[in-house]
Amino acid sequence: MRTMAAAVAVSGLLLVAGCAPTRAERTAAPAGPAAVPEPEPVDVRCGPDGVTVSGTTVRAGRAGVPVRVGGTAPAGTYLNIGWTHGGEGNPVPASPTVWTLAVPPGQLRLSCSNVEKREAVVTVVDPSSFWRPGTTADHSCPPGGIPSWKVGPGRGTSANAALADLTRQLSEYQGQPTSWRKLPVGYLDAPVSTWLLAVQGEPRITALVRRTGSEFKADPDALCGPLLR
Repeated sequence: MRTMAAAVAVSGLLLVAGCAPTRAERTAAPAGPAAVPEPEPVDVRCGPDGVTVSGTTVRAGRAGVPVRVGGTAPAGTYLNIGWTHGGEGNPVPASPTVWTLAVPPGQLRLSCSNVEKREAVVTVVDPSSFWRPGTTADHSCPPGGIPSWKVGPGRGTSANAALADLTRQLSEYQGQPTSWRKLPVGYLDAPVSTWLLAVQGEPRITALVRRTGSEFKADPDALCGPLLR
């Protein structure tokens, strides 16, 4: 759970305490180069006695870390996923579904809610170095407020079109030179990518872009620290 860092007056948003958006996308990773076949997902099951896994190691692919989630746990059970400096929880699907997780190499801690407390540890390996370490702070956008936005998502037939639509909704930036760029962090072929908005060259906010069918959606994500000065 993220919490509000500070309050700012910006016409396009309202700062409140909120939960971080999930990074688990319920889709298989796209096909990679023939020289580096996509990894097999590790099976993760939530049952009445807790979590079980099919292996203790999973290899990262170009889009992230594949896990096939299912089980016989009661409806409403969540799979809790933890890693160094991060974590999330997502509802267990009714039928086995492959999630592609944007988690770094290292230990992945898995447990199921609403059932006996037990944790499994799976090690994420990345021999092809698909993971790009770093945060938005490494790109002149230190963490600022975590907002609940009154605008968005932006929509379009491409990432740039969706971001342009989002920018039009941010009335405080109208008439100013704005630009977006994709940040080289995490898995560059992940279903969700992070973009940074600069206004007159000054980093302002980040947005998460995801593709749904033929449409791209751009959701405003977080404020950059300079807005709080």
